[in-house]
Amino acid sequence: MRWRQLLDSKYFFTVSCLGYIFLLTSILVLVPDRIEEHSMHILWKEGKIAEEQGDYDNAVQKLEEAMNCMVKKEIELVDELAQVKVKMNQFDEAIKLYTRIIKTDDAKSDIYVKRGFLYIHTGNYSQALEDYQNAIKKEPYKEEIYETIVQQLESYGYLEAAAVFRDTANRFFKKISTDQ
Repeated sequence: MRWRQLLDSKYFFTVSCLGYIFLLTSILVLVPDRIEEHSMHILWKEGKIAEEQGDYDNAVQKLEEAMNCMVKKEIELVDELAQVKVKMNQFDEAIKLYTRIIKTDDAKSDIYVKRGFLYIHTGNYSQALEDYQNAIKKEPYKEEIYETIVQQLESYGYLEAAAVFRDTANRFFKKISTDQ
């Protein structure tokens, strides 16, 4: 009788839903990483087999795909390490780590923004502006980039530069909306 009451209660339904959501979330978060890592190893092995068989074109293709998986993981790891260095106030070390990511040519705009913030924080204003411009070149249609840059500039008192970035973003996105 009590079990039936529990099953019929709203509390049981809510807890059950939350349990399913937690389970699905953990599957969606953990499984892709494992699949990606497993895929990388398979591609690597297939590349080695193709090389041993003299099929060099296929070997290059498989090994490049495996390397791309590894580069993505390396970027995530180096980004995480840089964030820890920032928390430890080791800004120059964090800048070096972000530079390492940028040299891979797979860096997204947020890496430029992060390094730009560190440059501003360490007093290298011109280098920060260069990184901000590179971030915008990487992903010009991402409004969050402009807003983050404006906030960073304002927080360090570069109000004129912040106004220029804000004005540029407003004109750019207004033009895009009128062109459509």
